[in-house]
Amino acid sequence: MENNLSVLKAFYEMKSAFGQAIYEKKQERNLTYLKLEEMCNISHNYLSDIVHGIVNVSMMSMVKIAQGLEMPLSELFVRADEIIKERYDKSILK
Repeated sequence: MENNLSVLKAFYEMKSAFGQAIYEKKQERNLTYLKLEEMCNISHNYLSDIVHGIVNVSMMSMVKIAQGLEMPLSELFVRADEIIKERYDKSILK
């Protein structure tokens, strides 16, 4: 049972960090949500839910977002992993 909880926790952490990675890339490129939505062909509500880690984002949407941001999808996952590590490091220092 404990293993299931750790998997679930890791899943929610990744959803949140993946959304933050998208947000950071959007900010780096000085994109508005409207422009990013157009570039990705994703609705405002769905993109907002992805960025806030609310929904389970589909692989198709991940690919659309990476293409819209003109970057490999793997870079978003690498940044999400870094975000998780940064959060973990901050929680240890508290």
